[in-house]
Amino acid sequence: MAGQIIASAFPAIVVHAQGLAPSRIGMISGLFYGTAFGVGGLASPAFGWLADVTSIATIFDLSAWFPLVGLVALRLRESRPKRSGA
Repeated sequence: MAGQIIASAFPAIVVHAQGLAPSRIGMISGLFYGTAFGVGGLASPAFGWLADVTSIATIFDLSAWFPLVGLVALRLRESRPKRSGA
């Protein structure tokens, strides 16, 4: 359930990034999906090793904090001045 909630924002993020580079929609999609699958593929063995060394409960506890990284990232975004209606 938590994975579904976290993954539900992914399409919105990709669409936002495509809006930043409208002439490169395919490239943006490929970069985002490739990076997501690549990081997942690289992290899986590390989490498996950590689960073997400690316990699966440790991995669940660690993974529960990952959404906090997203909240911290919200603070990093650039604030834009509001446009006037003129």
